[in-house]
This record gives sequence, structure tokens and C-alpha cells, in this order.
Amino acid sequence: MYNGPNRTVGPLFILQFCTMYVTMLIILSVHFIYRYVAVFYHRYLWMFSKFYLAIWVLGSFTLGLMLISLKYFFLGEFDYFTDQLRDEFKTNYNLTMDQILYNGPIYYICDDKGECTKPIGVWLTMLALCSCFVICLGVMGYFGSKCYYKLYQIKSELSEHTRRMQKQLLFALVIQAGIPIIIMYTPTALLLVSPIVGVSFGAYSNIAISMVAVYPPIDQCFCQK
Repeated sequence: MYNGPNRTVGPLFILQFCTMYVTMLIILSVHFIYRYVAVFYHRYLWMFSKFYLAIWVLGSFTLGLMLISLKYFFLGEFDYFTDQLRDEFKTNYNLTMDQILYNGPIYYICDDKGECTKPIGVWLTMLALCSCFVICLGVMGYFGSKCYYKLYQIKSELSEHTRRMQKQLLFALVIQAGIPIIIMYTPTALLLVSPIVGVSFGAYSNIAISMVAVYPPIDQCFCQK
């Protein structure tokens, strides 16, 4: 009785899912900034209280929505890409293209003569998404390392209990950020950029999607510990 997805509402659900996916990464990087300020610059904690905290969250969501809007407009369905995917979906999932919705990059469009062009919108969109990923990782690494070395430098000024507590909080934050980066974001990033060099994972691509579903219970287990 299944007649295929709603092609009006369906792409919006893809947009919503991807927006929260990117927003979560941005908020994780903001969390590292907060930890650094909370430990060493108490006078600036007002930047993360009440109204300003809402601005951080809303700003992260807005940036995520803007990035994914590029994906929505430039990486959506079109005839050439649909024809390229038709056999793969039929072979791996026994599905026709009328039964699915998709959104993703196609880096080269080739004609019958073998001459290929690069869709500029696709490349710019992927550049923006990859830049966001790298910048967020850079922010986490920078402020995380600053916290660690700063704690090491002032260890003589802190009590043993305070120093141990701050290190435990920093370690917990690193684990909290590391789990989604390893389980969720890295596999997805590989899937998105691997077609540039002609690599296809076929049905093994499902591993990345499975990891998205596995992440919440794993995160909870580590948080409780």
C-alpha cells in the first residue's frame, strides 16, 4: 500500500534533520568556549547567562539552518543524479527512485562524450559544510588544549580538589564531544567527500546511518559514568 514519499513535505524533513545535525556540532564547540571562560575568565560569564545564552543557541541554530539551506537548494534531486543512483538503489535496496527521497552531492556531470563539468553550487556547498566541520573541530581543540595547559600552569594556585574537579569536567567534555565526532560526524563526512575521488561504499554506507541511531544510548552510558 506504500505509494512513495510526499515530495512536498519530505524534503523539509531532510532539511530539519540535517539542520539539527549541524547545529549540534556548533553547540558542542560553543560548549568548549563556555568551559574555558568559566574556568579562567569568570567576569565574562555573563555572556552565557539568560538572554545571551539564548543568543548563543539561536545563533548556532541559525548558522546550521543557513548551511543546510545551501544543501537543500544545491544538493537536491535532479534528473541526472537520479539516473546515476537508479541502479544502485535497485541493487542494494530493491527500491525504485519513485519510492525514495534523497539529498546529496554529485561532483561531476558527464555527457556521452565523457566530458565532465563541476557544478559550482555543489562544490561551494560542500566547501561551506566541510569548513564548518573543520572550524568546529579547531575551536574544540584550541579551547580544550588551552584549558588543559592553563590548569597545568596554575596547579600550584588551586587546591587538589579543585584541580581534580576541573580536570574531570574537561575530560567529560572531551568525551562528550569525541563520541559524536567519531560515531556520527566522521563517517558522514567520509560518505560526503569520498565521491570526489570516485570511491563508493555501496550498502556499507548504512553503517554511518546506523551510527546516528546508536549514538544517543552510547552517549548516555558515558554521561552516567
